Amino acid sequence: MSCGPNTNFMQSRDLANHPAYTAAERLASLLLASPEYQHFMQLSGQIYADPQASPLLHQLKIIQSPYFRSDFDQAANQILAELHALPIMKEYDAAEEQVKVLFGIVNDIIGQAAGLPFAENAVASGSG
Repeated sequence: MSCGPNTNFMQSRDLANHPAYTAAERLASLLLASPEYQHFMQLSGQIYADPQASPLLHQLKIIQSPYFRSDFDQAANQILAELHALPIMKEYDAAEEQVKVLFGIVNDIIGQAAGLPFAENAVASGSG
């Protein structure tokens, strides 16, 4: 089963009035309001203000320029290792993992109810 944004279902119905659409919007609101997601987003903003993380993020941005492409992998890996060793990044990584667990639980519940893996079938396969 493949349902993408261009399926006949979406073209043939007014989804804004469909109960599944309303439920999906409510679920999205609940996920965004969850403590896990809120903490993750708070840390996401704090990383850029962190005096240790900010310069490393800036260095990553610089080496992503086409002028630095030849050494990108080695330089990026070194900067990423330094970045992920910082306390704020460890906290960020843990928060990101909590959000992934939360989203995974939701995915599993929907998949069990639908009788098929939800997330992988929610994305258009390109098969028309």
